[in-house]
Amino acid sequence: DKGKVTSFLSIQQGCNKTCTYCIVPTVRGKEINRPADDILLEANYLIQKGVKEITLIGQTVNSWKSNGLKFSDLLNLVGELESLERIRFTTSYPRDFTKKLIKTMKTNPKVCSHIHLPVQSGSNNILSKMNRTYTSQWYLDVVNRLKDEIADMAVSSDIIVGFPGETEKDFEQTLKLIEEVEFDTCFSFKYSPRPGTPAAVMENFIDSDIAGKRLSILQEFQRKITYKKNEERAGKIEEVLVEGISKNDPENLMGRTSQNRIVNFAAKNNLVGRLVNVKINNGFQNSLLGTII
Repeated sequence: DKGKVTSFLSIQQGCNKTCTYCIVPTVRGKEINRPADDILLEANYLIQKGVKEITLIGQTVNSWKSNGLKFSDLLNLVGELESLERIRFTTSYPRDFTKKLIKTMKTNPKVCSHIHLPVQSGSNNILSKMNRTYTSQWYLDVVNRLKDEIADMAVSSDIIVGFPGETEKDFEQTLKLIEEVEFDTCFSFKYSPRPGTPAAVMENFIDSDIAGKRLSILQEFQRKITYKKNEERAGKIEEVLVEGISKNDPENLMGRTSQNRIVNFAAKNNLVGRLVNVKINNGFQNSLLGTII
């Protein structure tokens, strides 16, 4: 689309992981990584059309490799493209988060200070049943390394509630992890079986009402954290990439911070596609309101 400021760019198809709830490897097959030259060609095409922010996408995007290059190398190659302001990527797999990747995120000025890192559960018992291949402590270590290395790092996640065999204790461990990490946002879902997956034939299915109640508790818990974190932005000056007219008010423009927070602000000029500094006046549940400076 002409005039679009942000765009997705697929760098990978399929998946080599074997999470017990997921049908993707069965439907889309093994992981196939696009060659770097091919990715850079498409990125240049998007930039020529006016795109200022590219989000590299793949099922486990950070496991990308091709012709001796690793994902961190690809980030640096894309970062060298002129007129591109920002790079994001999703979805990352916790076990494939390397020290080299964290260093690249820290040193490459175009890589945004936000990571979407699905944890799925805070219980090692459930993580094992899901075949996620990491523990909650492993996940916390990765997040802590990211936050230690990169100032003002935002982390979002995915969580499945009511997975077969999930006890009250397992659920409480998930809440504890949310409390510890303080996700900026979290996409949470009630488990629903996918025919043809190992989880679909597991024992100890959780009653739908119980799973629903757990999901409500989790979402309310996370809502408070998100609101608090957004409120804390008040008074700060944020660099915002202007994406277009605000959905809330046609007199306002909207854009996102490096941490992927939506910011609405009044501006007469057409600043779409530009990086501007905005002083945040208010933090709300899903967005920030500010004044351009």
